[in-house]
Amino acid sequence: MDQIPAVPSVTSNSVFVMDARTGTELYAKQPEERISTDAMLPMLIAMVVLDEKNPDDFVLVSQEAQQMSTKITGPSGAAGLKSGERLSVRQLLSSILLANSQDAAVALSSIFENDGQFIEAIRQKITDLSLSDTTVTTYLTASVTTDYTTTRDLGKVMRASLAYPLLTQLNRQTTYSFVPSNMVPEPRTIQNTNQQFNPDSEFHLPQLVSGFAKEGTFDQPLDNSYVGTVQTEQGQFIVALGHSQTSEAGYVNSKTLFDWCFQNFQAVQLIKKDSIISNLPLSDGNILDLKAEADVYHLIPNGTITPEFSLNFIPAEYQDENIKENQLMGSAEVVVYNKVIGSVNLLSNRSVNPDETTDSLPQESLLDQILRWILQIGVVLFFLIILVLTIRTFNLMRRSRKKQAQLRTARKLLEEEQLIRDEKRKKLAEERKRQGVINRSNF
Repeated sequence: MDQIPAVPSVTSNSVFVMDARTGTELYAKQPEERISTDAMLPMLIAMVVLDEKNPDDFVLVSQEAQQMSTKITGPSGAAGLKSGERLSVRQLLSSILLANSQDAAVALSSIFENDGQFIEAIRQKITDLSLSDTTVTTYLTASVTTDYTTTRDLGKVMRASLAYPLLTQLNRQTTYSFVPSNMVPEPRTIQNTNQQFNPDSEFHLPQLVSGFAKEGTFDQPLDNSYVGTVQTEQGQFIVALGHSQTSEAGYVNSKTLFDWCFQNFQAVQLIKKDSIISNLPLSDGNILDLKAEADVYHLIPNGTITPEFSLNFIPAEYQDENIKENQLMGSAEVVVYNKVIGSVNLLSNRSVNPDETTDSLPQESLLDQILRWILQIGVVLFFLIILVLTIRTFNLMRRSRKKQAQLRTARKLLEEEQLIRDEKRKKLAEERKRQGVINRSNF
């Protein structure tokens, strides 16, 4: 974007606004100012855990987790987790993504051999996301003053978390209820602390896809932070705030900036995931189609038309005889108005060597082979029986026709013999009649 429209005034000391689909920075005010990591930790923990575990895997709650502070409540107040109960990763992540309940964070740390490995996994994620202004030494919130981040890094983490559908799905819950068990028969619930998810709140934001808010403490009222993503058909935008006057002011400021985004920008889709956007000639003379690995968007001012674009193909190393379907064949720079706005990986649309694909299929088990042989023998026997029955039916029909012919011949002979006998009787009767006339004349 060459020119940024005038930004409305907000009271937060640190502000970072970006387009979630393209990563384009739209506005920043003191984005390097250090803020608390509390709004960032739930996302980092969730991403690290989902990289290691299935959401339906179970975790055994430790005594240490039971002793931690909790946001999980029961009929009589704080309930928390109970040592020895088995909860799914999904349940524990809900507790963290809704209210950053510390007992759930400690319970999830048991996925790793020790706390050191858990923290190291979080640090590795920070490195992978190129968060240059973030330091994390613990996965517990507000426990040390040495940990810090910035609104720019907070926005980057939010954008990365959108690649985890389950994370955003759990984060959007207004409330989560634990299923009562024999070990914990009382109902337990946890409320989402982000008021923008609460339909009854004056700060409710229906378009919010994901969001985290950290309130300031009594002795540090300005130590609050916020990050959220709002999405409509027009686009998807991220706002990160730090050091607002109050947590309520953070909600108001975020909505003001989201409205500014939708009033001035829209993200248009240039390339759709899995669409064929290029091809590659092979040594055997055939053409291999290449498809896009991901969607490609471009941010434009409202009211402008979708621009034309071109692609600069950058091939990867490969061998014709070893190409498999969905193999990375290179990348393409997306060029708009003679400027590279991004790139997309290109994948092969098919396998060049079908025999290799066949050979890579899993080996058939002995039982499957036996069943296949039995089926084949059964099919052969079935056709043999049909053949035998057909031959037998043909022979019976042939014999029947022969017998009918013999009967017709015999009937014809009988009829001829009957005619001969009738003729003889007729001649005999005439002879007798003549003889009688002769005798009468002699008298």
